[in-house]
Amino acid sequence: MLKGGRHIVLYNSTGLGSNSWKFIRKIDLGDRNHNCQLSQHPITDNTHIHCKNKSFFISETGIDGHFRQMQTEDPSNLPEWHFGGSSFFQDVEDMYQAVSRCDKSSGRCKGTTRTMFIYRLNNNWTDYHPSNATVAKWVWPHREASFIFRQGGFFYLTVSGTAGWEQSKTWYRRAKTQAELADATEEEVVMHPSDTSAIKSCGSQFRFFMEAEPGKWLFGGDRYPNDDPIHWNAKYGRHVMTPVNFMDGVPHVYWKEQFRWDSYNYTSGDYDEHNHNGCGHGPCPKIEELNRGFVNEKKK
Repeated sequence: MLKGGRHIVLYNSTGLGSNSWKFIRKIDLGDRNHNCQLSQHPITDNTHIHCKNKSFFISETGIDGHFRQMQTEDPSNLPEWHFGGSSFFQDVEDMYQAVSRCDKSSGRCKGTTRTMFIYRLNNNWTDYHPSNATVAKWVWPHREASFIFRQGGFFYLTVSGTAGWEQSKTWYRRAKTQAELADATEEEVVMHPSDTSAIKSCGSQFRFFMEAEPGKWLFGGDRYPNDDPIHWNAKYGRHVMTPVNFMDGVPHVYWKEQFRWDSYNYTSGDYDEHNHNGCGHGPCPKIEELNRGFVNEKKK
């Protein structure tokens, strides 16, 4: 597990339980450490940390070694285009990046320019492929936090909405190849209980799908109480992990207050109801109440 901030903080767990994570080490990557993934190259045996915004790091001496930064080039030669939410996908010896980009020449993203790119890295994973970097691209407004995985012979690209720090629904595209994702139909991930205006993606913003063991899939979502305390309550946590079942290729996510991933029946359809008022899972102050409290405090 990678946790961001000024440093990348590494943890590991043998059971994925909430209280089972053990601290390994901190790695100082400066401020270029968002949306990072830790990987080991199957051929070179080097350890890599790939982050968004073209920030690649490598250690030739394993996880305990020194990570040095690679010098990378923009694979699309778009110097004023932002590298937004992204993820990296390993397919045997090949590494890919899915990233939402937009034109920020005016200082802010121009909505009509938001485009999804799937890039291929070079054979050593130290830069983008020198001659065939762009696997697919398409204009996809209001979508970010892209994540690629494979299930049942298909590639899936899953995304959240551009909702800032707030909750968002989760969408996906599915195709036989990564290139064909550009023309695939967008569908919503099915949530149980269903999404409402107050509860989206189990009260989170989508982050990943993960197969913990064959046939045992988990949905991961983030919450942001430090960044947006009005909409999130820190006592309900910063992360969500809950079970998933694929039915006719459609991902179904089942909210569970607590569950054991290794013994949960993934085909049971079992889920819990939400206790949610828009601030983690549980009650929180409304914006108007916070504003009134601030005004009253100032009058005193």
